[in-house]
Amino acid sequence: MRQHYPTLVLVASAEAGSTDAQDVVQAGVAIALTRLDTFEPGTDFRAWMSAIVRNAARNHRRGRRRGLRLTERFRETKRGQQASSTGPGDPSAAERDGELRDAVDALPDAQRACLLLRVVQEHSYAEIGKILDLPEATARSHVLRARRRVAEQMGAGDVDGGDHDE
Repeated sequence: MRQHYPTLVLVASAEAGSTDAQDVVQAGVAIALTRLDTFEPGTDFRAWMSAIVRNAARNHRRGRRRGLRLTERFRETKRGQQASSTGPGDPSAAERDGELRDAVDALPDAQRACLLLRVVQEHSYAEIGKILDLPEATARSHVLRARRRVAEQMGAGDVDGGDHDE
């Protein structure tokens, strides 16, 4: 379990958000303990746990959907206030970090999960496919599309990420 914890946190983060990821993983572990008899020895434990954590994260997210909408409205209001109070010029590093976080948060769930597993955890596309129960080519496609969307939102144009030789 300890070996796979960082991956499970990323899976939870992609589905439920980074602030709730550890709680979601803990909930997933509790669920897994009650369902340990369903694990088939010899199969991929990480993939089994990832599926449980993904489902726990989705349930968590559904339960918090209202709160997230209110948070987004607050962010939009705050962005509007900041934009009117700052002058022209280059955005600060903190602002760019916030923009990047917002761009990643705006990705569809599957794209966000694949991107985070690829970029943060440096998993191969085959590993991402196993973790998220996707074909390898679909994982690769999700990462490419996620990179392009983030680049567009960040004003960097089209970016391919340089993973064509894998």
